[in-house]
Amino acid sequence: MKKSHKIYAIVASFIVMFIMAVTESIRGVLIPTFMIDFNVDDKKIGMLLLISTFAYVVGTYIAGVLSRKMNQKQIAILGMIISGSGFLGTSFATTFPHLIVGYVILTIGIGFIVLGLNTIVPAIKVAYIGIIINLLHFFYGVGATLTQRVGGYLITAGVNWRHMFIAFACLYVVGIIIYTFVDQPKKEQHEKSSEKIHSYEVPIIVLFCIGLGFYVASEMQTLNWLLNYQVKLFGYTEDQASRYVALFFGMLATGRLIGGYIIEKIGYLKGITIATTLALFTYCIGLIDESTLVVLSISGIFFSIVYPTTILVIQKVFEHNAMRVVSIVTMAASLVNMISGYVIGYLNVQIGIRASYFSIPISLGVALVMFVMIRLEMKRLDKNREEYRKVTV
Repeated sequence: MKKSHKIYAIVASFIVMFIMAVTESIRGVLIPTFMIDFNVDDKKIGMLLLISTFAYVVGTYIAGVLSRKMNQKQIAILGMIISGSGFLGTSFATTFPHLIVGYVILTIGIGFIVLGLNTIVPAIKVAYIGIIINLLHFFYGVGATLTQRVGGYLITAGVNWRHMFIAFACLYVVGIIIYTFVDQPKKEQHEKSSEKIHSYEVPIIVLFCIGLGFYVASEMQTLNWLLNYQVKLFGYTEDQASRYVALFFGMLATGRLIGGYIIEKIGYLKGITIATTLALFTYCIGLIDESTLVVLSISGIFFSIVYPTTILVIQKVFEHNAMRVVSIVTMAASLVNMISGYVIGYLNVQIGIRASYFSIPISLGVALVMFVMIRLEMKRLDKNREEYRKVTV
C-alpha cells in the first residue's frame, strides 16, 4: 500500500471512530429523558442497556463470522449502514419496546464498526503502531467528550433527541462515503495450522476475556450511569452533570493522545497494569462525596490506554489469527458489560444509586487482577509455543 493510501486509511478510520463515538455515547445523556418520555424506571433502563449490549455481542459475533468472507473495510461500511438505519428508525419510536428494537439494530451496527476499525488499523504496516491505535481511540474520546457536553446542553435547551438521531443517521452517510475510498490492507498468508487456536492458548484468551470485559464494564457503565448518578443523588440538571462526564471523556481523549508515546517506552502490558492501578485509585477517591467528583473525572486519563493497548497486545500475541481472537475477546467483554449494566440498573432499585455505583470500581479491580495474571501467563505461553514449534518442524 502506498504511503498516501496508508495515511488516508488511517485518517478515514479516525473520522469514522469519531462519528461512532458521537452517536454511541449519547445514550448516557439521554437516560433521564428516556425515563420521562417513555415513563420507565431505572430497572427498565437497565433492561434497555442489557438488551442493547447483547445486541453488540451479536453484532461482534456476526462480524467475526463474516470476516472469513469479508474484509475489515467491508465490515466497517456494513456496520455504518446498519447503525445509520437504526438511528433513523429509532427517531420515530413512540413506545419503549420500539426504542429497544431501534437500539438493538443500531448497536449491532456499532459492533461491526468496532471490529472493523480495531483490526484494519493494526493491519496497516506503519511504525509505532501503539501510537496509531491509541490515536484511533483518542478520536473516540473526543467524540464522547463532545457528545456529553453538547448533548447535555442541547437536552437542557429543549432540543428533541429524535432530531439528534436523524442527524446521527446523516453522519453515518458521510462516514460511508469517506470509507468507500479506503484501500483494504493486504492480508499476509499463513499456513492453515497457524490459524487454529491451540489448547495451550485458551487460558490466556480466557484471562483477556475477563480482564477486558470488566475493564469495558467500568468504562461503559461510567458512560451510562455517571450522569444519572449525579442527577438523582445531587439534584444536578443534565447540563450540570454532563460537565463531569465530559471531563472524564476529555481526560480519556487526552490520555490516548499522549499515552501511545508513553506505552511505547515502558511496554504494553506493564503500561496497562500501571494505568489500571492508577485508574482504580483515583476513581475510588472520586466517589467519596460530591466535592471529589472532579477526581473521578480526572481518572479518565488513566483509563485511556487500557482498551486500545489491550486490543493491540491481543493482535501481537495472536498474529496468526488476530481478527478471530479479537472477535472472541470483544464478544466476551461485551457479555460482561451487558450483565454489569443490568446489575447496576437492578441494584439502583434494590440498594440505592450510591451503593450500586460502587460496582464500577469493583469491576476495575477485577480487571487489574486479570491483567497481572496475563503478564505471568505470557511466559508460559511463549514456552509452550516454542515446544510446539519443535514438535511440528
